[in-house]
Amino acid sequence: MAAAMQFVTARPRVQWQPATEEDLRELASAVGPCVTIYAPIDRTSPAGQSLRRLAGEPLDVVRAELVRGGWDAAESERFTGALEIVLESLDLPPAPASGLGLFHCASMTRWFPIATPILPSASLGARFRLDPLCRDFLQPHEFAILVLARKHARLLRVRQGVVDAPPAIPGFPNAFEAHFAGTPSSSAKPSGPRLAGQRLPRVRFGKSSEAEVRALRSFYREMDHAVCEWLKNKPVPLVLAGVTSEVAMYRRLSDYPKLAADAVTASGDGGLPDIELARRGAAAMSSWRNAEDTKAAAALAKAPTQRVLRKENEIVRAASQGRVRALFVDWEHGVQEGENAPVNVAIVETLKHRGMVCSGSGPMTALLRYRVGGRQ
Repeated sequence: MAAAMQFVTARPRVQWQPATEEDLRELASAVGPCVTIYAPIDRTSPAGQSLRRLAGEPLDVVRAELVRGGWDAAESERFTGALEIVLESLDLPPAPASGLGLFHCASMTRWFPIATPILPSASLGARFRLDPLCRDFLQPHEFAILVLARKHARLLRVRQGVVDAPPAIPGFPNAFEAHFAGTPSSSAKPSGPRLAGQRLPRVRFGKSSEAEVRALRSFYREMDHAVCEWLKNKPVPLVLAGVTSEVAMYRRLSDYPKLAADAVTASGDGGLPDIELARRGAAAMSSWRNAEDTKAAAALAKAPTQRVLRKENEIVRAASQGRVRALFVDWEHGVQEGENAPVNVAIVETLKHRGMVCSGSGPMTALLRYRVGGRQ
């Protein structure tokens, strides 16, 4: 088979933007032969060496896959040789990217940073292998946790599972007593601890007087204003951590637009290490994507059995017919590798027909649209 593709050897203009929903649909609609390469990045290597190392094992896999797919050895060598030149001149994607994905066919060449850890792999076929990229797209790699504590309230930034050093946020009140001492309430009963020789109101939510509850609300409003100002230039999903009653209070008064629906239930002053808060925050973020994903999950829970498929062959057939509204994949327990694996075919066909791919649990599950001939 003559190679119908030409790979540009000039330095590509790569802005290293993460994949979007439209990017995924464009890749899903591509017509083969399609070359897919996933390669991890070794950031411990000297500058300029990390991507050059990708020209080792992954390109050997590509050569073998191209020949197995019908290319002759000379064509395979020309393609991988051009790719090697590009890799050697390519800038590293910024952190937290730990790898890159290359998608090449006759009509396009696309490069994307991959934050989710990946193994080197390559495939040649009629469609791209999208499951690692799709998993990366669905993963919340960066979010914040607001710890609602009376003594040590703080905001944590979590990037790729790593907790940043607590930032200094202008106007952020990290201790209720200090905040209340600055703005005393004349009607609050001075029965709490001393601060600078002055008795402070003791606030027990659920048993407090109206004045004491107003004081706590004032504390949280000031905190929310500082958080909104600090995150306004780069808003990320925000997970609340604290006791249930105070999380509910903060949620009611907050103006932050990307507040996660799930929270970490724990005492903010209970001594949990930040890395454990980050782990629980990531679990709370598992339900975070957008309103449409939330609707899809709710629709799946309420759908009649006739609109839910769990057998792989039935899901693949329905996805190819454009009947899958939402596909739920359990990434935690792994998926079969390969461009022709049922999960990848189902992902590609679902995206091609403008369906959704969501994180799920258990076996791959499909929520169908209305039956053919019914309302779409």
